[in-house]
Amino acid sequence: MATPHDDLLRVIASCAASTDSFDAKAATIFSFISGLSNPSLRRLLAEAGFIPERYAHDSSEEKLYAKAMDSLVAIALNRIGYRTEVSPERSNSADVTAAWTKGSAHTIVLDAKAFRLSRTALNPKDYKIEALSTWKKGADYASLIGPVAGFPAGSSRLCRSYSLQHHSPDVFSPGLHA
Repeated sequence: MATPHDDLLRVIASCAASTDSFDAKAATIFSFISGLSNPSLRRLLAEAGFIPERYAHDSSEEKLYAKAMDSLVAIALNRIGYRTEVSPERSNSADVTAAWTKGSAHTIVLDAKAFRLSRTALNPKDYKIEALSTWKKGADYASLIGPVAGFPAGSSRLCRSYSLQHHSPDVFSPGLHA
């Protein structure tokens, strides 16, 4: 039986093969993820985040997979009550903005990460910690989010880089759990 992740990969393959614009392809992927039931969305959250090795570096599939992770984060946060927006930009901006308007109102900018399992080096520059702080633009918090296995455990250059930044993100959240 196909999993939601398997289905997502089929949607990405179909989009990559189409002649539609990148924005139209991203909208198709967003629509697919939006249509998932809550149990299927939770399963996709648990399974997603690692770029399939069959995707060539900088390929359409790789870029669409990364954009799918942005959509996944936005949709998951929307389902728990945040107003969310996925950035149309593909670089130099936060991927998702989430606003909580009930009770203690706040806004979070998030950088959704997708990793390749074959790439084991955890280079702090790949996490854009310093850049994330500059992308806040009035938001209350900034956060990195991605699969837990994509972040180092314990002491690492990434954790040191995070803790030494003068304008570091306010929330360091390796993983979005179902």
